[in-house]
Amino acid sequence: MLHHSRSPQSLEASSSQPRTAAPATVARAGCSLPGASMPSILNEEDKDTVKRFVPKQSNKIQAVAVAKLYVAYPDPAKWTYTGLQGAIVLANDLVGNTYWLKMVDISVCAS
Repeated sequence: MLHHSRSPQSLEASSSQPRTAAPATVARAGCSLPGASMPSILNEEDKDTVKRFVPKQSNKIQAVAVAKLYVAYPDPAKWTYTGLQGAIVLANDLVGNTYWLKMVDISVCAS
């Protein structure tokens, strides 16, 4: 169980078990070059991109937001930016009756 307040530094596990890093899965749609820029809000093209990566037949999108991924690994006391950013999707798997998160790359390549 995680306790959360506004700053990532205060995110801490209530369990004494050691944390392990799960591999990050990012659906690639646009361009994830160092010169790529991220929108602050999702436009219609971004929404269409997200919908392409979340199969509608078996999932219901609950929420989508622009996000950057930070991890507290290997040091659980220090948060580090992974370099991954995009639209984070909270979806309900209607078949398995579970919720899941997926990050979809919606960055725009710089000219």
